[in-house]
Amino acid sequence: MRHFKVLATFLIILSFAQSNGESEYSDYNDPSDNSYICRGRKTDNISLDTILKLIDKHSVTTVEQLLREIDQVSTVTERAMLMYRSRSLQAGSFQNPRAILYGCGGDMVISFNGHPSQRGYNRVELMRFLPKEERFEFRELIFQEGKKPKISAANPKKCLLCHQSPSRSERGDVDPRPNWEPYSIWPGAYGSDAGDLFPIPHYVKRDDFRYVSGEDDIYLREQAMEQDQFKRFKERAKTHPRYKYLRRLNAHDSVVVTDIFALKNFRRIMRQLRAKPEIYQRYRYVLAYFFKRRKVRLPEEVFHWHNDSVEDREFNRAAGTSNKWAKEAQYRVPGRLDDWPVAQAMQLFFEPLGFDMSDWYMDFRTRGRFAFLSRFGTRTGAREIFKEVFSRLEPELFNQSEEWLDFEIKKIFGDMKKEKWQALNVGERVVRDRPVIQVCARCHDSANTTTIPRIPFGDRQALTKALVKAGYPRGRLIEEISYRTGSHAVFSEQMPPGRSLTHKEREEFLQALYKLIED
Repeated sequence: MRHFKVLATFLIILSFAQSNGESEYSDYNDPSDNSYICRGRKTDNISLDTILKLIDKHSVTTVEQLLREIDQVSTVTERAMLMYRSRSLQAGSFQNPRAILYGCGGDMVISFNGHPSQRGYNRVELMRFLPKEERFEFRELIFQEGKKPKISAANPKKCLLCHQSPSRSERGDVDPRPNWEPYSIWPGAYGSDAGDLFPIPHYVKRDDFRYVSGEDDIYLREQAMEQDQFKRFKERAKTHPRYKYLRRLNAHDSVVVTDIFALKNFRRIMRQLRAKPEIYQRYRYVLAYFFKRRKVRLPEEVFHWHNDSVEDREFNRAAGTSNKWAKEAQYRVPGRLDDWPVAQAMQLFFEPLGFDMSDWYMDFRTRGRFAFLSRFGTRTGAREIFKEVFSRLEPELFNQSEEWLDFEIKKIFGDMKKEKWQALNVGERVVRDRPVIQVCARCHDSANTTTIPRIPFGDRQALTKALVKAGYPRGRLIEEISYRTGSHAVFSEQMPPGRSLTHKEREEFLQALYKLIED
């Protein structure tokens, strides 16, 4: 009887704790994502509704107050990416990094920085994944002294400028995604090289940058400072009014968050494909075969049409290569029955059908040049994560035998006339063939130029003089142009706005400008 009373008392206490604790702020987490990524770890991520309730209930007026209240009801503060170089609306530095909280499941991502002088200090940025809709949504909380923070509308325009492809914005569509480099280099993040902190990389010791793109050497030099700076930051964070709420500081989180973002982005991609039934109902068999065998199964004529229609080929680095920073990535067109990396296969299947692949990749203005293997690269492996997503959506199809899938693929494409399968095109991809200098001249050499600095691109002699004029933040105008057209310029300084230049476009453009000076 005594044991029964003890048990009853325990159950009452437990019930009371639940009714006054987590259940008041219970959030929807996608169990399928969490079971795959979190592997049984606690995943009580926090929702937007919970954050707004906390603000109202506790009369929150500062970022510090908000972090304290979130820390009381959620484990999202136990995982954080730290960016000491940030190109976003929130600045970062070694001792005041941009902190990106993502918990375990990553359904809600919260970011802030740590010094009043920094860009975005009085704002908290929010990115949440809506599992039922399979979409990302961006918002921000704007804090003003002594006042309740204002919550922005979903997906403000300034967020969409960077978080979705220019072609989607031009069409007026809204379907954002995270900005995050593929495995295994994340410039500007603590743990930027495969989640490790290197004291002084060997290439910095020797000052050997032969294989590094000129604009990237700053990343390597900063990477050499990470170990010492991270040690100092961890000590400083203990008493910092904001960073003290970060319960677990681990540079390896750069690796973990890559898998989390990739899984949710793959779900977004599959939702986009399913929204085009005339394509998806045919190519789902091709996808099932690929994710089972990693081989491309298409009839000969269809394969060659797809392969010949790919214009800007995705690279594929040789597995195990030690030169992850090479200027020119290795590329080889696999045969139909070779092992295909996911990025190349998805481009082969869907770019010829008019899909804009830049909208699917998460890398930001780098075009994947930091990827170890491919632009969908993750630690777990892009194929494994894609396979996980696809098998959930199509369990019956995925469990079919390879022979059955092969038969269905031949039948589907065999029954279609050539002009019909070539006519399958969603028209999302925009091909820009206008030279870069014309794009720049449209704004900077226009008679309507008022707030935009005038650069005389149409006058060779005047342009030559202007390029060597000093007084810009990076020195001469030519150095300023070099910085702003590069992939590491911060959001407000990127040029051309809304367009990411290829390595070839940028090199040819800069070479033409430098040639004017030399001549």
